[in-house]
Amino acid sequence: MRAIALKKVDVEVNDCWGILRFGGNGHLDSILLADLEIGLMQLLDDARVMAIVIVGFRPEVFGYGLDKIELVRLVEAGRGKTEEFLRRWGQLYLLLQNSSKPTLAAISGVCADAALELALACQYRVASKTILMGFTEIFKGLISGLGGTQRLPRLIGAKKAMLMMVGAGKKLANSRSALADGLVDVVAEDSLAAAASQFAARVLAGRSGISRTAPQDQELDRADFMDGELFDLSIDKPVAAMNSLIAAVRNGLDQKELTIALEIELKEFLNCLFPVTISKELSLK
Repeated sequence: MRAIALKKVDVEVNDCWGILRFGGNGHLDSILLADLEIGLMQLLDDARVMAIVIVGFRPEVFGYGLDKIELVRLVEAGRGKTEEFLRRWGQLYLLLQNSSKPTLAAISGVCADAALELALACQYRVASKTILMGFTEIFKGLISGLGGTQRLPRLIGAKKAMLMMVGAGKKLANSRSALADGLVDVVAEDSLAAAASQFAARVLAGRSGISRTAPQDQELDRADFMDGELFDLSIDKPVAAMNSLIAAVRNGLDQKELTIALEIELKEFLNCLFPVTISKELSLK
């Protein structure tokens, strides 16, 4: 096994597996982004590496959202700087999604917000029984800005995705519900590392057993909000953020090309940030 140490990411090559292991405090920032960009390219260029596994910060936390202090500074620097930063994350996520080598997120503990969007960008997800997954941005007047409003409904359906994006304050997805909804592909019975390597081996052998079919529920309309649960979860959320969320999901799902849908999401996310002034007390955890 060979390891390459960066500031916030450990890059390991173990037999034919490439591993990107997060360090830091659980929040995603520019240092982590730069390390992931370097580490991912190293593994993609390494002929020995057949599959790439992303491992979270620590057993109880896969990851949270964007670093709140850095986000405040970006907003203070202006919309252009903020958009540039978000586009770099977006390009990284597309690289994970479109990689010629299978990419797999090995998830344990809390997986929320931007870290959950990273997991969704991976081609496969293996989880421990301890996972808790959800999006909390709506409570701070924001929406998911790194693909969550587009990849999630394409994976589990529009209505389930909306419930997840507005309902994290009531309930996070656990391993049972995540597996049932197709949010994760495998739940490890014991060792997450062993389950991830075994599943990656099945993927490489063409025996993953996973068949991706688009959910029938690919539209968001007024009738969805007549349902008691979605209406009840939405009614106390910030109006502007809810409008941006609905616009991102509805208009994004109208697009056949994911890249166009992601542009719609990015615009709505930036509209949530600007011209709103965000205080340093804002929490994206």
